[in-house]
Amino acid sequence: MPWDSARIRADFAGNPFYLKKIGEVKAHHWLLSAIALLMLIVPIVGTVWPAPAYPCNYFAYIFGAYILLGVIWVFVPQPQQIESKASARCWMKRRRLSAAFRIDDFGGI
Repeated sequence: MPWDSARIRADFAGNPFYLKKIGEVKAHHWLLSAIALLMLIVPIVGTVWPAPAYPCNYFAYIFGAYILLGVIWVFVPQPQQIESKASARCWMKRRRLSAAFRIDDFGGI
C-alpha cells in the first residue's frame, strides 16, 4: 500500500502538473497519467476487498487514516508556517540580491 500511494503521487502530481508548470504539457501526458491511475485502482482495492484475516484487515484502514492525517497536515496552514514562509522568502530575496552583487563586483562569471 505505501508503494501505491507513492506511485499515485508520482503519476498524478509529478508528471503532468510539473510539465504544465514548465509549459511542456501535452494531451498524451494527461492521458498516460490517467491510465496509470486507473491501473493502480486494482492493487488499492485488492488490499481492502475481499477483507483479509483478522490482524491484516485493519492495516489498510490504519494506513488510509495516516495518509488522510498527512494530507490535512500539509494543506491546513499553521500560523508558524505562514510566518516561516514569509521569512524564508525574505531571506531568499536577500540571498539572491547579495549573490547578484557579489558576481557583479568581480566582473561577472
